[in-house]
Parts: sequence; structure tokens; C-alpha cells
Amino acid sequence: MLTETIEGKGTLRSTDGFNQYEVSYRFDITTRVVDRPGFPRVEAEKHSTGTVKSLKGEVIPPGYYDLHTPDEIVHVKNMGSWHIVAGFSGRPATFP
Repeated sequence: MLTETIEGKGTLRSTDGFNQYEVSYRFDITTRVVDRPGFPRVEAEKHSTGTVKSLKGEVIPPGYYDLHTPDEIVHVKNMGSWHIVAGFSGRPATFP
């Protein structure tokens, strides 16, 4: 099992484009390698939890957001707790 932490400051944008916040963030990402008997492929399961705080003290409502960091765009959600939903790969996220 591998544990990684990403943290810094960035811009949080709602996926509908109406809200934007300057934020500080920290996410702890746990990666577990899964090797299933009978299958040649090895998979990695990732789980993340974190905090995102507005630098101006604004309340950030629940929802889905794009977190623009200095290195990449990370898709996150806030449903009472913060989680990465896609985009953390060490390179810029791709959009469908």
C-alpha cells in the first residue's frame, strides 16, 4: 500500500462555471495494488480524503469542482467531506 499527500494553493471552480474560489488544499491518497487470482492484470485502487478551504473564508457549498493546481487539474467533490473523483495522475487531467 502506498500513501501520498498533495497540498498547496489553487483555484477551485464549480463544474457549472458559476463559482470560483482561491483555496488551500490537502489530500491524502492511498493506493492499493490488487492482484486477483486467475487474472493477468494488476489493478490499483485509489482512495482519497482531504480538506479544501477558501483563502477568503467563504463557505464552499457541496458539489463537484475542478481544482486547478500549479501542476494539473484535479476533479473533486464535496459531499460533506472532500474526495478526488478523477484527474490525479501526476499529469494534466483529460476531459471526456
